Formats: sequence, C-alpha cells, structure tokens
Amino acid sequence: MLTYMWAQKYTQKQVKQELGIAEHTVVDWYNFCMELCVEVVDRFSEQIGGPGEIVEIDESLFSKRKYNKGRKRPSQQWVFGGIQKGSNKCFLVKVEKGMRRH
Repeated sequence: MLTYMWAQKYTQKQVKQELGIAEHTVVDWYNFCMELCVEVVDRFSEQIGGPGEIVEIDESLFSKRKYNKGRKRPSQQWVFGGIQKGSNKCFLVKVEKGMRRH
C-alpha cells in the first residue's frame, strides 16, 4: 500500500494519517522508493537523442532531512537528467562536487 501511495503522489502526511503508521516509517519508505527509481534509471540508462529528436534536460538537488524536519543535512547531490520526448528513454548523471557551474 505504501508503494502505491508513493506512486500516486500522496503526501507523507496523508500516508501517515491513512495507514496510521509512524512518520519516520513513511519517510524511510519514500526515500527507499526514490532511491530504487534512481538505481533502475542508472542501470538502464542509454544514449538518447539524435537527428529530429527533442531531449528535455534539467538539474535537481537531492538532500535528506532527518524525519523530514529541520535544516538540510550536509549530504546533498546535484543530478543532471534528460528525457527524450515521445519515448520512455532517459538518463540521470550525478554532478560531481565542483562541476556545477552556471
């Protein structure tokens, strides 16, 4: 049920209330689902794009908070990714420290 609710974009607060479980359990499970998705995309990434193809790209900052409260913890990771329009092809790349520049 937790996985379904995560996939349907229920908030952590909604899951806690609906299932009557501890907040840290919901946070841990949501983090697990996110990390699993990143692992799958990383394993199955392939070259995308080419003549006539459109690739949308973006960057995101991932960080963890203990039980989703308080200030951001030092563990932060910038990720650069892209998706080819009209397909399920995508990629994610960790941006190494010091490599992110505007």
